[in-house]
Amino acid sequence: MLSFLGQLQGRVKPRAPGHVRVDSRVSSLHHRATSVLLLTCCVLVCVRQYFGQPIHCVLDVTGDLAAIQEQVLNTYCFVTTTYTVVHDLNPEHYPNVGVGPSWWRGRELPVKRHAYYQWVPLVLFLQSLLFAMPHAAWKYWEGGLVRASLADLTEQRVTLYLDRAKRRDLLRRLARYFSARLHSHRFWATGFLFCDTLNLVNVMANVYLTDCLLGGSFSSYGGEVSQ
Repeated sequence: MLSFLGQLQGRVKPRAPGHVRVDSRVSSLHHRATSVLLLTCCVLVCVRQYFGQPIHCVLDVTGDLAAIQEQVLNTYCFVTTTYTVVHDLNPEHYPNVGVGPSWWRGRELPVKRHAYYQWVPLVLFLQSLLFAMPHAAWKYWEGGLVRASLADLTEQRVTLYLDRAKRRDLLRRLARYFSARLHSHRFWATGFLFCDTLNLVNVMANVYLTDCLLGGSFSSYGGEVSQ
């Protein structure tokens, strides 16, 4: 895992001198910071899930389950999904709110199943890819146009700082290029706006899909916590 995290460090290191930025800072946060963060969380969850204890179920050690090993019960809960009882419980009688028997006085109580545990690593990995895709699409669309336009300024930056006349000449040539191509790069501009819009659509889609995965608990979580 340490070697994998070391590889991720290469994506968040400072840009080299002369680097040409072809996207906005918001887009950079999407495809670098957010994507790397989600991928790191995916690795941590995978390590916990496959080499640690992915779930901890309440074990009734005094009842019929006393002979069942805790690891066996946790594996069963993880595979078959766990649940919480949907009603107010007295915390003095139960370990926590929502934790208790699903049967009470001869009737089955309503429960809420939580079947997303097994899918968390896969979902985090897919989210990481989704946040990186708009930038990949923009890089393909842009095709190195900005880098080619600024090649003289970036490749000769040391000389330019020493030779102001040469620097002014290159800037004039670059200004004439932009002036002559003022209305000829609409396809390029359309691609930039389209890929930036994809970032917004991606965020909204991730919020919606995460809420669906968690059974509607994600959208209301912030309001419930603040109450």
